[in-house]
Amino acid sequence: MITSGTLRNLHVHKAFVTTPALDSDKGLMHYDEYLVPAKQQMIHSADEVILVTDHTKFGRLSLYKYAELDDLSYIITGSEIDPVLKLQFEEKGVQIYIT
Repeated sequence: MITSGTLRNLHVHKAFVTTPALDSDKGLMHYDEYLVPAKQQMIHSADEVILVTDHTKFGRLSLYKYAELDDLSYIITGSEIDPVLKLQFEEKGVQIYIT
């Protein structure tokens, strides 16, 4: 696995990230404390951060927060997303693309 130390020395134009939990107030969250530093560093190393996730991750909480919504450039998700949840995120300034 690439460590956060290695990621600290990288620069990427686009980072495609995933998450098991995404809340409109708390941001991006994860249950695995060992993955959090690497995810944070990849977000920091990128010019553009794109979250790719399915509809089941919206409105969920997990143990560790690793990013704010405003760290994201936009979100890509499927058409199954709950319209109410989609609106909550859009009201926070998050752009969501539906596939």
